[in-house]
Amino acid sequence: MIEELRKGIAGEEFDYQALLDGLREYERPRDKITSLLRQGAIILVKKGIYVFGERYARRPYSREFLLRPIPFSVRAFVLPNLFAGKMHAVLCRQWKSRNKGRDWYDLVWYAAYHPQLHLSHLEKRMIQSGHLKEGEHLTRKKFLALSTKAIEKLNVEQARREVEPFVKNPEALEVWSKDFFQDVAGRIVLI
Repeated sequence: MIEELRKGIAGEEFDYQALLDGLREYERPRDKITSLLRQGAIILVKKGIYVFGERYARRPYSREFLLRPIPFSVRAFVLPNLFAGKMHAVLCRQWKSRNKGRDWYDLVWYAAYHPQLHLSHLEKRMIQSGHLKEGEHLTRKKFLALSTKAIEKLNVEQARREVEPFVKNPEALEVWSKDFFQDVAGRIVLI
């Protein structure tokens, strides 16, 4: 079963919707997800984002060793791939008729602290989700056009209202505007 799921998901990381799609034959897919997590066949990276466990991974993750408070190891994605995943959400995720404010908040964080985005990783995610056709390439020009289109569609006030309850200093969101997000998008370094 996990082998079929692995065949159906091209990338190493995938979102909850891709997981549900891969388990659509099951009467209770959420129970199957719980089972796969317990077996270590898939690993929850953060809410809604998963990776294949060591046995099913096609490429290695960054493995770090920490010594405090006790020695342990951590497997992690590199930041340019994580940023690509977030950008996929900004460009492609539609929640009913609105965008998620947290995606735009995270976009600002990445652009400010870790602006490198792995373009080929984003391309793979968009092919996987059906937002690009198999064999279609995501060029810098296409990326900028998609970013501009997403910003033009953004209801900034709605996104701001969604994020405000979770921000210590809501006044920091006053700068949010379409011009602001165009500037933020211009700071992304494609690698």
